[in-house]
Amino acid sequence: NNNNNNNNNNNSNHPQRPPMQLAVDALATLLDTPAERCNAANLVCSLTLSAKLVANLPPMSPNSNNNNDHFEGGANNRNPRQRRPGHAHLAAQFRSLRDDVLAVLGRLVEADLLSPRQLCNAAWAVGK
Repeated sequence: NNNNNNNNNNNSNHPQRPPMQLAVDALATLLDTPAERCNAANLVCSLTLSAKLVANLPPMSPNSNNNNDHFEGGANNRNPRQRRPGHAHLAAQFRSLRDDVLAVLGRLVEADLLSPRQLCNAAWAVGK
């Protein structure tokens, strides 16, 4: 029980990064890693992790340029799920990185380098 209290105290001192930032980081790390140090499993893992991180976030218009975009009710809405400034920028980064990863995935599929399980996981992530 002490461990749980310690974990809670540590978490309160270090604010969590938003899920969209974590998804961006996962994809950027994959794309920044030299090709000789990556394989299909790394790509599928990054893709599924990022899909899980953003799956419960509300959709955002790909053409939205408003960094203060909120859900419903405008700027006075105090809904705890309202967007934070910078979300549009993160969403654009995510889409760009996701598209780059999907291009690599396409090349791996064409070269028949994914196992059936990896292909299923990748399809799930793309659908998410």
